[in-house]
Amino acid sequence: MQTIILSDHTGGKQQAARARRHRENERLIADYQARLQARKDRHAESIERSRRARQQGAYGRAISIAFQRVVCSLSRPKPKKPRLAKPSQQERVWAAGDAGEQRTHSVLGRLLSDDWTLLSGYKNAKGEIDGVLVGPDGVIAIEIKNLSGIISGHGDRWWRDKFGRRGMPGEENVPVRDRGGRAPSAQLNQSANKLELMLRRRLGETVVIRRIVVFAHDRAQLRNFSDLTIDWVGTLKALWQTPDHALFDNLHKPDTASDTIVSLIQRDHQDHASQSRRGSQGKHRHSKPKSKRQRD
Repeated sequence: MQTIILSDHTGGKQQAARARRHRENERLIADYQARLQARKDRHAESIERSRRARQQGAYGRAISIAFQRVVCSLSRPKPKKPRLAKPSQQERVWAAGDAGEQRTHSVLGRLLSDDWTLLSGYKNAKGEIDGVLVGPDGVIAIEIKNLSGIISGHGDRWWRDKFGRRGMPGEENVPVRDRGGRAPSAQLNQSANKLELMLRRRLGETVVIRRIVVFAHDRAQLRNFSDLTIDWVGTLKALWQTPDHALFDNLHKPDTASDTIVSLIQRDHQDHASQSRRGSQGKHRHSKPKSKRQRD
């Protein structure tokens, strides 16, 4: 299987968050070193003043300076060297998502031949598809979730029961949805429908995209699913153990060559990225300047 990285949302976000933590830690270390050096300089100056006082026979003043040095050391303890902050909850989520995508890509790479191409991080106006597989037998859209727990779903409403610590029951009926409130099935279908529409317009033929959701976490368990609006949902282990790779059989085989479809998907992703950048620049360019009260 060949892989084309169109965008790396989770990995990029996680790396950016990690870089911010390290930059903040470097700033704190520089401040710590400056305060530590200032403390050393004050201590050395006090010792020198005390020495000069003794040389001049001013023993009382020498004792007073030494006493002040002790008091200063007690009132201003040695600064503690800062430690690198732990990753935030959001950074851990991004890191887990990236790890889940990498594990899924690895399994797909072992399942599929070089006739298949994985386009990772495809985006259109309806959202992002974690992976779009294009091969001689058809097109598959994949949504990857790296969640643990017992997961269930009915239609486009999905939820999970979390695992508690030390075998104790965890939180139950936790919705599985993105920031827009969409279940993985609705999230995938909206973007895949948009992709199908684009391919039909560009190719003049209907390309039916198979939609699957993969839960990549080792502790993900699937319980009850009914009225699915996608073609398949399963764990990464189930994806690997699918008999004779039946998941990829009986696909809708398009008349157009795979390379052409891959190129169209790449171009559509790039067009969307360009439009997003122009839209963002337009918002900044036409935004009204803030009043003095708003700035304050």
